[in-house]
Amino acid sequence: MKEIVAKKLGAGLSSCLDRIIEIADRKKYPIFLVGGFVRDILLERDNLDIDIVVEGDGISLAKETANILGGKLTIHERFGTAALALPNHKIDITSARSETYEHSGALPKVELSSIKEDLKRRDFTINSMAVRLNGENPYTLLDPFNGEKDLKEKRLEVLHNNSFIDDPTRMLRGIRFEQRFKFNFSENTTKLFGEAIGEDRLNNISPIRFYNEFNLICQEKDPYSPIGRMGEIGFFRYIDKTITYGEETQTIFNQIKWTMPLLENKEEIDMPLLFLTALIAPLPEETILEICQKFSIPENSRTNIIQGKRNEAATIAILSQNDDMESSAIYRLLSPLAKEYLIYITSKVIDERVEENIVLYLSELSEVKIELSGDDLIALGIKEGKAVGDILSLLKDERLNGRIDSREGELAFVKNKLLKIK
Repeated sequence: MKEIVAKKLGAGLSSCLDRIIEIADRKKYPIFLVGGFVRDILLERDNLDIDIVVEGDGISLAKETANILGGKLTIHERFGTAALALPNHKIDITSARSETYEHSGALPKVELSSIKEDLKRRDFTINSMAVRLNGENPYTLLDPFNGEKDLKEKRLEVLHNNSFIDDPTRMLRGIRFEQRFKFNFSENTTKLFGEAIGEDRLNNISPIRFYNEFNLICQEKDPYSPIGRMGEIGFFRYIDKTITYGEETQTIFNQIKWTMPLLENKEEIDMPLLFLTALIAPLPEETILEICQKFSIPENSRTNIIQGKRNEAATIAILSQNDDMESSAIYRLLSPLAKEYLIYITSKVIDERVEENIVLYLSELSEVKIELSGDDLIALGIKEGKAVGDILSLLKDERLNGRIDSREGELAFVKNKLLKIK
């Protein structure tokens, strides 16, 4: 197992892990790799977010690790957890703990405990395995709940019958894992899941916790399957009771899935905002604002949805009525609208001209930049003020329309055409 872990981590992260083990040995703390990292090693999947559980003071270990490795350390005293952000990687260091719940959906009360108790508090057996890193028999697998067997049999099994009652967010995590790994819920877990749906257990968690899980689902490598599963089960009603998952919504999601690969810069798209927009944009503005308030959606995102809704019909009309719009005109029309809302528009229109022009804007025109600055124009003799802005705007149009493609071209354009503006 040591060689497998080292190969998975690579030389740099393996060295970091060795340093953490040295610190833990000095403090006489047993430490363990746990959770998703262990699961993904056994599944031979990439995962470089390391979770470490300490039988001891995890925060103390994390602080000393940060002093040696550097990085940004974030500490949550209440839960005995710390997150160390390194370049391109994250290491979570946590004290082994047990959890109890005062009522369904409550945040847990935490007490320091053993690795066995720590694994017992987790959501599914496949996430309840650990690899011992020091002490006797290092790099051995701890699997008290037969998680490895469930992995091999592609099965999702909760650890106890109150799992969805204690923490209903596990239902949403279950959907995420079910679709990511193409696993099936066990017979017992399926029964408990159905009971939790019937008892409306998701109403016991705060809107913020629901939206955090929705965010994670939307950020999956393939978010369309778990989002669709949420809709099939009826979980969109927790966003708003009027939202259903009918044929129209399914078509919109399918179109979004078709559009996204066409974009060159799709990593810039806020996928949670895109899916939320697709679900709530058809609703009245007042309802949209209430939903955004409920889920603490950032103000700029709220504005983007409302602005998109107000301009949607006019934008579609202009694009559909013009066969040969210049690229600069497309840019001026679409640039005030959020990219997420524009993708939503493409998912619902049937006019190819509209779709093609929006995709052109998203994949190419939105990335067009001019190389000359206002200071460059002033240095060329343009008088500071409105004229500078006008020329920069004209340069942008020339770039967008393909008549200029270099800094030299921009300079020639200014010198030959516009030096009379001073």
